[in-house]
Amino acid sequence: ATMISRCFQTVTFRHVNTRTNTLANYQNVIFTTSILPSSIRCQQKEQQFQQQQRRTMAGHNKWSKIKHKKAANDVARLKAFSKATRAIIVAGRACGGDMDDVQFQSCIDRAKKLQVPKDRIQSAIDKATGNAKNNSDESSKNLVHIRYDAMLNIDGVKIACIVTALSDNRNRTFPNVRTIITKAGSGEMLPTSNLNYLFRHAGVVLVNSCDSEDDAFLECTLDAGATDVDFDDENRSAMITCEPDDLWNLVSALKAGGYETEEFEHRYLPESNVSISHENQEKLDILLEKLDDDEDITNVYHNAVIE
Repeated sequence: ATMISRCFQTVTFRHVNTRTNTLANYQNVIFTTSILPSSIRCQQKEQQFQQQQRRTMAGHNKWSKIKHKKAANDVARLKAFSKATRAIIVAGRACGGDMDDVQFQSCIDRAKKLQVPKDRIQSAIDKATGNAKNNSDESSKNLVHIRYDAMLNIDGVKIACIVTALSDNRNRTFPNVRTIITKAGSGEMLPTSNLNYLFRHAGVVLVNSCDSEDDAFLECTLDAGATDVDFDDENRSAMITCEPDDLWNLVSALKAGGYETEEFEHRYLPESNVSISHENQEKLDILLEKLDDDEDITNVYHNAVIE
């Protein structure tokens, strides 16, 4: 705009002082009018450049968000891989490296479902069986199962919570769990086993391709120590519970009977539930995500249900 106003001022000045020289005045007008479109074109190009720059920056911002999201997913996946390989090592050492052990095989199968690389699974198996070429990793030798009891307080609603961990350093894991419970959950840590009256420790087996009318299936589960069988006839599946010590015998009996076990593990099942609102559910989910992000924590159990 400044350039255009200056051009008009120049033409006006020359036109007033050269009134007798018609040719010169005409040439000046032609020259000036030839400048005006060029100035406008410069402005248009400047505007186009700014618009293109904004589009470029917007694209950069979008890619930046995608990149950070992908990085977060990669970190979460690596943590899941680490938890799976740790479980293999502990289960393998508990059974003395017996590849036929049900729990050992369960941990290996779970790692495969998580798509843990084959070399990492094999490395964990070698550490568990003592066949690792470099068995100097002291941290994997000291892995132990730990349980923490806590009472959360989300907007005045008391929620019982049990956290299980697999760690090689209690002095690292406990402060991390306590910080999340007290800050994100406004709760307090309790002595271990303090919540036994609210939870039942049980073995749980999920079975596919079965129905409630299969008498042979029921007989197989009851004979192996099942205490309860909950059928889902629509999906032709069932959830079987048993005493913790009977879990591996139950799984072995089901596999021997030709039944497909999708998942089996020890769980803490709530004896009674606490109703919470959708808003409180979102706050609880944030807490559970923070606990799950900790590499040492394996499972979190609570007694909250949505109203």
